[in-house]
Amino acid sequence: MTVDHLQYALDAAADDDLRAAAKWYALAGMEQLVEAGYEPCEGTATGVTYFLEAISADVRAENRSRARGHVRLVRPVLLDLAENATDACLRGLAREWLGDASLLVGERDALEQYRLAGEVFEEVAFDQRLFWGGTPAFDNAYGAMKAFLATYDIEYPSSYSVDFEDRVDAKRRAYRDVVDGA
Repeated sequence: MTVDHLQYALDAAADDDLRAAAKWYALAGMEQLVEAGYEPCEGTATGVTYFLEAISADVRAENRSRARGHVRLVRPVLLDLAENATDACLRGLAREWLGDASLLVGERDALEQYRLAGEVFEEVAFDQRLFWGGTPAFDNAYGAMKAFLATYDIEYPSSYSVDFEDRVDAKRRAYRDVVDGA
């Protein structure tokens, strides 16, 4: 019997059952990481972004302990992506997603990760941005942060924008309201 963890996550999120959605997203993320063999590739990127969805849902459900646990679990995977992915855009996204994970749970290293992401993005070609902007991983990370920032009434840049530096700058500005304002 095969369990479709992602579909359960989507169904729970549609029902606004954030705790259940977080659990199912985490299981979908773990399944994806195992399938990708934890290699620095698109499959691993998708897995960690399912975890970003889980972290975002848990934080919004006020289940911060599990959210922090998920951050501890995916941080080494994201660091591996940031350091070893052959695609520069994926290295930048991994830094950005490290920042997102930190921002979601209120950790102060988010700003440094966003700075590092911005440096990598300066070197990323337009066609790479277009490719990554159309992947499930990008959509997952975008959705996780958009839903989280909406709880602070912070408008998030369009998911269709390929101005990755602008998105990172928006998160830096949001940091003041989310972490410094807490």
